[in-house]
Amino acid sequence: MPRPSWIRAWSREGGSIMSELHICVQLADQPLSPKSIVRLPVHSSADGDTCGHRVSVVKQMITATLPESLPDPELIDLVHCGRRLRDDQTLEFYGVQSGSTVHILRRAWPEPPHRPEPVDKIAASREFRALHTALHTSSTYRDAVSISVYTLAQHHIHSP
Repeated sequence: MPRPSWIRAWSREGGSIMSELHICVQLADQPLSPKSIVRLPVHSSADGDTCGHRVSVVKQMITATLPESLPDPELIDLVHCGRRLRDDQTLEFYGVQSGSTVHILRRAWPEPPHRPEPVDKIAASREFRALHTALHTSSTYRDAVSISVYTLAQHHIHSP
C-alpha cells in the first residue's frame, strides 16, 4: 500500500521515518461499519526520543482520511479504553499503541443563532381586529374558541 502524500512530503523534507504507528478508528454511532486504519509516522527527535502524536493533530489526520463522514476535527472526540482523549495530550499518554482501536464520537453540529422573524405590525393588527370582530359577532365561532380553550385548560390542569 502506498504511503499517504503527507508522509511522503514529510520524508522529502528531511525527516526520517523509523516506522509507522497505525490505529484503527471506528465511528461510535456506526458500530457495524468497517474500521478504518490511520497510519501515523513515528520519528525520533534530536535526542533520540520518539516524538508523541498530539490528539489534536491525529484528529486532523483522521478527518483528512475520512472527509465525507468527518468534515471537521473540532466536531469529533476520540475515545480509547473508555477515556475521552484531550486535544492537548498525546496518544502515548493514553497508552494508545500500534493496532489499538480508537472510537470516534461525533459532537452535535452547532445550532445557528435563533433569529426571530420580523413582525409586520400592520398585518398583525389587521389579523387581531378580524379575530376580535369574529369573537364578538359570531356565536358559533365564539363557542368553538371557548370549547378549545376549556379543553386545553383541562388538559394542562390534569397533566403531570
